This record gives sequence, C-alpha cells and structure tokens, in this order.
Amino acid sequence: MTAAPARAAAEEPLFFDAGGITLFGILTEPARASGKAVVMLSGGGATAPATNRNRLSVHLCRRLGAQGYHAFRFDYHGIGESDGVLAGAPRVDEPYLTDVAGAVGCIRDRGLERFVLVGSCFGARTALAAAPSIDGLEALVLVSPPLRDLELGDEAGTRLALTLGARESIRRAARVRTIRGLFHPARRRAYARFIAAKARGATARVARALTRRRGVDDRWLGEEFLHPIEQLAARGVPVLFIYGTEDHHYHDWLLAKPGRLGALLARAPLTELQVMEGWVHGLTSIDVQERVADAVAAWIEQLDRRGRP
Repeated sequence: MTAAPARAAAEEPLFFDAGGITLFGILTEPARASGKAVVMLSGGGATAPATNRNRLSVHLCRRLGAQGYHAFRFDYHGIGESDGVLAGAPRVDEPYLTDVAGAVGCIRDRGLERFVLVGSCFGARTALAAAPSIDGLEALVLVSPPLRDLELGDEAGTRLALTLGARESIRRAARVRTIRGLFHPARRRAYARFIAAKARGATARVARALTRRRGVDDRWLGEEFLHPIEQLAARGVPVLFIYGTEDHHYHDWLLAKPGRLGALLARAPLTELQVMEGWVHGLTSIDVQERVADAVAAWIEQLDRRGRP
C-alpha cells in the first residue's frame, strides 16, 4: 500500500527585511515537511510579480507543497507589495542579491536550513549569482538563463550587431526609416547600443576568427555566468538548465559549448540540461508553463529519491 501524497497545509503571507527594505512573499507550507525549502525567483526583466504569467509560481509552489516541500515566492524590491524603487532596466550581471539573501534569511528564521533555488531568465541569473554564497543550498534550477552579461534591454540590439556583417550594417543604416529614427530619443539610444556593440565586436574579431576555426564561439558567454557554475561544481551542488529549442539563449549555449562552457561542464558532472521543443524563454504559453512546472517538480523530487551526493 502506497502512502497518501502530501498536501500543502496552508499559505502564509510574510513581510521580511532585505537590506533595509521590506519585501513581501508568500510561504506555502506542506502538511508533512521534508525540511527543504524551494525559493522561486521570477523573470520578466524583474518587473513581473512573483505570481508569474497565469500564476505559474502559485501553481508550482502549491504543487511542491503537495510533494512535501516548503515553497516561497516573493516580489523583488519595487514590485507588487514590496517596498523600494526599481532604478531602470536591470542587468543580468547585476542581480538582486540583497533580495535573495533576505528571502533565504526569512525562511531560515523559520528553522529551515536546506534550500533549492528556482529562477527563470533574470531570476535564473539572480539565482545563479546568489547560489555560491548560500549555506545549505542543495540544488539550483535555471530556466532559460542568458549566457551573456548584458542589460536586458540591450540584448536584441547587441545580438543583431554581432550577427550582421559590415556591408549589411551599412545598408541598413542608410535606410530612410533608420535616418528618421535618429530624431526619436529611444531609437537613438538603440542605435548607439548597436554601434557600441559593433565596435566591441571589431576589437575582438581576430580572437573570434581563431576560435571559430575550432568551432568555438564565446561571444555570448559571460564571466558572471561561468564563475558561479564553477563554484557550484566544486561544492557538488546539482544544477538543472532548461531551454527551448527556439530560445536564443539555447543557440548561444550550442555555440559556446565547444569552448569554455563545454570544458566547465566536463568538470561539473552534476549539471544537467533539459531541452524542450519550441520557446521556453518568457514562459509565454500555458503548454510551456505546464511542461516547465512538470520538469522542475519531477527533478527536485528525483534528487531526494536518489540522494544528494
């Protein structure tokens, strides 16, 4: 006879301190606790509340609660019920570490000492940056994290700049529509980012030519992405990456893997990659949300079944 599945007993709203700012979160408590807490970090450029699209974080937290885990979702500073002010678009290499530290501390104050971080996009990069400093971290789940250290608003323009050749760049710059756009402040900033990216690309052209001969392309691989993975590998912390076949970040992964990324993964045997059909980044469809939730819940449960190394 199999045991009845655990059920989430209750949800409790919590206000907690994060570097002098009061943040808001909701803790889902299981009826039979495993002693492990899962902390959810939302994406959406850090401007989406902790519920995510279609209340994905709500459903996932309650599902994890039914599996016996405490699950905590919270709003970053300046979002939802949390205090503070957002100072412009965030950078993936400037994550909200104080927010995460406050959330983990809030849960730790309730007697929990074992943690799993789950994040998507900006939340994934925030989780990755925070992970090495968290005592009791048992696992990390990263859903479509960017590999490159860029301001979120800069990524599209920078990607276009690095993929277009000089001739095509000149042809597009000469368009009447492009010239007219110079009178619009937002477009001027976008063009400036484009030109800056082209300049950065030109200075690294020789190095890229050498690496491409070996099938290596590290243009989209940031140092702030690599270092935490190396630290987690040394600690023996399992890490799960989830990408979609159409995600730009997954294409970057494939380009970077023959180089430094692949060498690092070879030294991190507990790092896993799951690839799903279609777009995963942004979690924009119900189907993708359900598949990601299934993958996250199953992977966390499997870790407990087979035991953490």
